[in-house]
Amino acid sequence: MALERYAGSQFPQGAAAQNQFFRQMTPNTGSFDARAKTGRKPVYIAHAQGCSVVFQTDLSEASALVLIEPGRAPQPGSPEFEAAARARIPVIFYYGDYIGNGPKDIDSTAFWQKSLESARVFAKALSERGVECRVVSLPEKGIRGNSHFHFEEENNAQIASLMEADLEQAGLRLEPLTF
Repeated sequence: MALERYAGSQFPQGAAAQNQFFRQMTPNTGSFDARAKTGRKPVYIAHAQGCSVVFQTDLSEASALVLIEPGRAPQPGSPEFEAAARARIPVIFYYGDYIGNGPKDIDSTAFWQKSLESARVFAKALSERGVECRVVSLPEKGIRGNSHFHFEEENNAQIASLMEADLEQAGLRLEPLTF
C-alpha cells in the first residue's frame, strides 16, 4: 500500500519510511505512571487519542500540557476542563496543515476542523479563567507541510524548537533530564 501525500508534505517519502512509521504504533496498553524520576514535574506531551488520556491523569503532577492534534478538547464545564482550570498550568495545542485547506470530499477534513474549533473554545474558556492556554497553527507560524504526525515529519526539529520556545514563553525553563 503506497502512502498518498499532500503536495508540500513534510512526511518522509518512500516505503521504508512508511514501514518504520507503522512499526511505531502502539495499542492502548492500559494505565501508566506519570511521575518523573527527576523530582521535577514533567511536561505532559500527548498526541491524538493520547490527549484524552492526559486529561484523565492528576494534572497537579504536571508543569504544562502540550497537546498535538487531539481528537477533541474537553468542553468548558466538563470535569476534564475543570481539572485543567484547577491545575493552573500552561496548555498549548498544536495543529498542522490540511485542516482548513483539506479536501472537502473526505470525512477527516470536517473531523479535524471540529477538533481545531474545540481546542479554540477550550483555550478561550481556560484563558478567561486566568490560565495560559493557546492554540498554535503551524501554517500560521510559517511551518508548512505537516500532517497529523508532527513528530514524524522531516521538519520535526523545527517543531520541537517551536514547542520549547513556546514553553519558555509560558514561564518554563526546560533543562535536559538526567537519570
